[in-house]
Amino acid sequence: MAPMVERLKLFFLVCGLVLFIPLGIVAKQSMATTFILVALILIVTTFFRNPQKLLPNKSIIYGFLIFCLYVCSTHFLTVECLPCKSLFLTKISMLGLVLWVASSDLTRVDPLSLSKISWMLSISLFLASIFLIIEFLNDAIIYRWLSDRINDPEVALSRYNRAMSALILFVWPVSYWAYQKGNVVMAVSLIIVTCCAALLSHSNSALVVSIMIPLVAVLTYFLPIFIFWLGLFSLIIFAFLSPFIFASLLNWIKPFSGSIPPSTLDRIEIWHRSAIAVFEAPWFGYGIGITRHLALPQELMEKYKYHVTPTTHPHNAAIQLWLELGLIGLFIFLLLLCFSVQPLRRIPLPCLSIALAVAAGVIFTSLVSFGFWQETWLGIIGLLVICFKVVLQESNRTYS
Repeated sequence: MAPMVERLKLFFLVCGLVLFIPLGIVAKQSMATTFILVALILIVTTFFRNPQKLLPNKSIIYGFLIFCLYVCSTHFLTVECLPCKSLFLTKISMLGLVLWVASSDLTRVDPLSLSKISWMLSISLFLASIFLIIEFLNDAIIYRWLSDRINDPEVALSRYNRAMSALILFVWPVSYWAYQKGNVVMAVSLIIVTCCAALLSHSNSALVVSIMIPLVAVLTYFLPIFIFWLGLFSLIIFAFLSPFIFASLLNWIKPFSGSIPPSTLDRIEIWHRSAIAVFEAPWFGYGIGITRHLALPQELMEKYKYHVTPTTHPHNAAIQLWLELGLIGLFIFLLLLCFSVQPLRRIPLPCLSIALAVAAGVIFTSLVSFGFWQETWLGIIGLLVICFKVVLQESNRTYS
């Protein structure tokens, strides 16, 4: 029974890690499905093998329970948006699954199998990068051909943005893993080809992250604890100040708004509308998913050039959490986040610098691109955590 359970766990772990990016390129919704499937398999197999490893850190359990209690009470008592009342349970469940995977020991596998995972994962990411480069250089010719939409003007290269964002985050732990195994050429080649894909992509955030991660990794290597606390405190301060910043940002950029790219100006206008709404309900928020139901007053529409209809989310996790959960909810979540990231400080330094740099990339992407509660984005974060845990197992074995 035990060997079969272990083989099942290894099979789904390998398949999830190796196929995550390729499946995400085909259909971004698969990223959430893949993470959920892998996480559930890890939970079930760990239950049969080592049930005690299922329990997360107590501070995470208590923090998440308080967060859930607050969200449930506000959505039942103060939130007036009916669609938001029916939405919050699924969103909270996905966040809980990510936290469970991050704060418990579910990924322990046979060390002899790790080298095979490293090679397969490196090849998978390398081929995914090559595929994206071909698509970016040829206006998505492969997708057009496979979907019989050769001359369809509605096919946009932005359809690959989510996969590109995931790829630029995954490539660093995987390259570090390949480097640990002595495959220096593979590690360097993987980073180069992925950064080339980011350069050619239509995702500005992925391009910025591809530059940010190596810079932060170098700084963290020399000042690990300082960078850890600096990043954490900077995030907390920005989160609390975000409504004030975004309420003023639109006026600050007026003199040179003509030189700002349309997509960036659209985000600034969305952030401005969200900030104004925060000031109207600062304490308890409007409920998860309120952005798509948030009306645009005429006086604000006269200020906006691109943001003329409600959007699905504010494209910024800080303002989104304050808008949906209020200041109290934001405060509870930030406490939960502080508890969740403390184990990072115990990672050995060679891996710590990569982990903190990738965490900076995740934070930046959360602040400019995706909605905080989007299942695909939480799926990317969740499987990235799983990938790091597997890499860390190999790192501990190497440096012990």
